[in-house]
This record gives sequence, C-alpha cells and structure tokens, in this order.
Amino acid sequence: MTGIDTPPDYDCDPPKADEDEPDPKQRKSDLFVKHMKKVRQEDGSYIAACNYCNKVYKWSKSGGYGTYRKHIQTKHP
Repeated sequence: MTGIDTPPDYDCDPPKADEDEPDPKQRKSDLFVKHMKKVRQEDGSYIAACNYCNKVYKWSKSGGYGTYRKHIQTKHP
C-alpha cells in the first residue's frame, strides 16, 4: 500500500440543541421570570406578554428589555 491512509472521520462538533428548548446555562432576566412570558406564534415569531394585564409586545432576539421594564414600572408598581 502506497501513500498515507486517511484518518477516520470523527464528528467533533457537539450536537446542536433544538431552538425551541432553552439553553439550561443561559440566564433569564428577572423581568421575564417574574413579570413577562415569551410566547411563540403560529408563524414562528415570538411575542412578550405581561403576566398581569396580557399587554402584548413584539419580541426580538437582539432587542433590549427597556420597553418591558418601563411597562412594569409604570403600570404595575
């Protein structure tokens, strides 16, 4: 046999988590744990809803929590 044998193909990447399941290591803001809930809609997008008055806000992954925090401070002191 001439040449170099090729090494076996190892799958070194960890399995990818399902996007619907939260990462157990990822911390959640107290705002969402206590006052808001994130709901997945039929089209795959998410909304944030207040636990007290069910006010609905558009949720985006790159957005901040300022609007949600202001709602809680002004409407539910």
